[in-house]
Amino acid sequence: MPRQPADLLEHHLIGGDRNDETLKGFAAGGIPVTREQFAFRTDDLIVVWEAVRAGLGIGFVSEHQIRTDPAVIPLLPKLKIQPFPVWLAVHKEVRTSKRIKAVYDFLAEALPRAI
Repeated sequence: MPRQPADLLEHHLIGGDRNDETLKGFAAGGIPVTREQFAFRTDDLIVVWEAVRAGLGIGFVSEHQIRTDPAVIPLLPKLKIQPFPVWLAVHKEVRTSKRIKAVYDFLAEALPRAI
């Protein structure tokens, strides 16, 4: 079990393929990592989550996502990392719908508190 961030490199890692946010996170922590050090790479966050859940390696997912599956064990829970950006997007024509705008406004207010 990893005790320090550098210990993660001794395990199979799951991370981005073209997306370099995880690489930047490691670098910010003083641990240079390359894509080739990841045993499983994908830019699809759903695939990352399912790979973590399947036990393919150590992945990097949000705390709120970890709480949805009791079988997923958080590692280094006291380690605080730089937040990843999150976008809430909708096609511009859809925003003209009052119902869709109401849902969009609700999500825009609720999501930052939830994640």
